[in-house]
Amino acid sequence: MTVSEFIAEYLYSQGVDCIFEMIGGMTVRLLDAIYRHGGIKIISMHHEQAAAFAACGWAQVKGVPGVALATSGPGATNLVTGIGTAYFDSIPAVFITGQVNQNELSTGTKCRQIGFQETDIVSIAGPITKMSVQLQKAQDITTLLPDAFKTALGGRPGPVLLDVPMNLQKEEIDCSCFDFSPVEVNNPLPPAEALDGFIDKLNAELSEARRPLMLLGTGVIRSHTEKEARRFAEEKQIPAVYSWHGKGIISSECKWSVGLTGTNGNRWANRALAHCDLLIILGSRTDVRQIGANTDVFSQNKTIFHIDIDEAELNNRLKNTNTLCADLKNILPLLIERTNKSSASAEWLAGIIKDKEENPDTKELSHISGINPNAFVYKISSSENNGASGYVSGVGTNRTWVSQSLWLKEGQYYITTPCMGSMGFALPAAVGASIADAGAEIIVVAGDGGMQCNIQELEVINRLALPLKIVVMKNNALATVRQFQKEICGGRLPGSDWTFGAPDFVKVGKAYGLRSDRLERPEEMDEKIKEFLAGGGPALLEVAVDKEAGAYPKMQFGHNLDDMFPFK
Repeated sequence: MTVSEFIAEYLYSQGVDCIFEMIGGMTVRLLDAIYRHGGIKIISMHHEQAAAFAACGWAQVKGVPGVALATSGPGATNLVTGIGTAYFDSIPAVFITGQVNQNELSTGTKCRQIGFQETDIVSIAGPITKMSVQLQKAQDITTLLPDAFKTALGGRPGPVLLDVPMNLQKEEIDCSCFDFSPVEVNNPLPPAEALDGFIDKLNAELSEARRPLMLLGTGVIRSHTEKEARRFAEEKQIPAVYSWHGKGIISSECKWSVGLTGTNGNRWANRALAHCDLLIILGSRTDVRQIGANTDVFSQNKTIFHIDIDEAELNNRLKNTNTLCADLKNILPLLIERTNKSSASAEWLAGIIKDKEENPDTKELSHISGINPNAFVYKISSSENNGASGYVSGVGTNRTWVSQSLWLKEGQYYITTPCMGSMGFALPAAVGASIADAGAEIIVVAGDGGMQCNIQELEVINRLALPLKIVVMKNNALATVRQFQKEICGGRLPGSDWTFGAPDFVKVGKAYGLRSDRLERPEEMDEKIKEFLAGGGPALLEVAVDKEAGAYPKMQFGHNLDDMFPFK
């Protein structure tokens, strides 16, 4: 068995039935081995960044590290934004790059480059991976590749990069005693004393608090404990707010699901977060965009418990909290078993519900003309004709509108890029998610700026006949940055507006073979949504949105969570 053949067999043994790539000279042998293996689909994308994003989308649905391949030089460097996405958004992924022959490497010399397209991708990717390594000896692949999977999955998930020189790809190795069983990652329990003390303190607070609240983050999803988090909320009767990526842990239909928090969160959810007297944070960061700049004000009059698998996230910005560094997969079942029902007052949940009814997200942009994007998102997601398995959103105002107003039914999921926040993510990530979900229908929402970053992947969607329903919010601007420029640049709008352009996406969609249409008037919304969702196969809907429809409400700098602009 050659190194390339081993890689193919090992990927298959770990549940990787699909890889994403854009071929180049240094991946020819790797790709040939995968093709000859026969058990792994090869999804050829049109840009390595898109391949990386697709691997990220696939991994989030499949629960197995996503895999993307790229050749040396520009192929490898084009992966970098996707690698960063996997790192900052805690997505398990294995990126395999082909490299020039070892005798063409400039390592140890003063030459910038010896081999054609030679690039030290290991050093470039090092700061944004959990492991970045180049294969030095052919036989070492039998330890490096298993280590790569264990590293990607263990602790806080993330990406690894394995660089494989061309000459080693064809070398024979001994696999006679190798065990191809799937890797098992069992993160350890915290010390018994720490665990018992944490639960005892939590029980004491649960018996006293009248306004308890949970903040759910990406860690719940990565640990695959969504069901346990929902059960904990229901049994202990604790309402839950969520971060960008925490949306969907508890369905919108559940009464304990409150809403999105943060800079552009729902007003009522931010007020609940600001005024709770007991806060239980599960797998969420406490960055500025999540809880505001003034941590002293945020911490006032509340007791905080924080569980995260990454110790660096504990007592980071928020000090003197009750912390537990642990895997939620191990801890949530124990919390369900060993904690008491909360003593929440009836007025607490009733007050949150009343606040939501009096300040609905669909009314935040009532001043704009034409299509209200929040109302559109709510209508399409709550439509009886909507059979989507999940949603993928891009970055910018479109993500704000989706995260604020998406109505998630039981079993549906939501994927976005909350930390890296790269434009161009939505379309290829949805390709990966749909393939991982056995060709399931997914609704994609992108802005007219982000859509153009990886628009070429429409060909892949049409070629594979993936049932993606693609919504393009067209406001002829990079609206989030435009809004920021209006706040701090005196109304000067280069880049985001004055020098920005977008095509006719209906014509573009049709050119790629997609059923395409346009929504321009509010009175057409119901019928256009019904037509858009009808039928199988991919479809595109361009939605005309007022350029002034910004990301509101917004927690402005210097203000607290419960004081959002426009001020009320």
